[in-house]
Amino acid sequence: IYTYTHTHIYTHIHIYIYTHIYIHTQIHIHIYTYICIHTHTYIYIHIYTLIHTYTHTYIYVESSDKMW
Repeated sequence: IYTYTHTHIYTHIHIYIYTHIYIHTQIHIHIYTYICIHTHTYIYIHIYTLIHTYTHTYIYVESSDKMW
């Protein structure tokens, strides 16, 4: 079992929180959490498996501008 945890907190003119949780088992599971607080705030959750099926969940909070 391989567990990789990466946490990056960046504060400049905005709050940038990057959390990457990687779990490597018989079936590869990627849990990707991305929180960005700038002109808009969103929570991005990415779940990826070996079957090439991944689910995207977006939660917008006070989105003033488009994300992309």
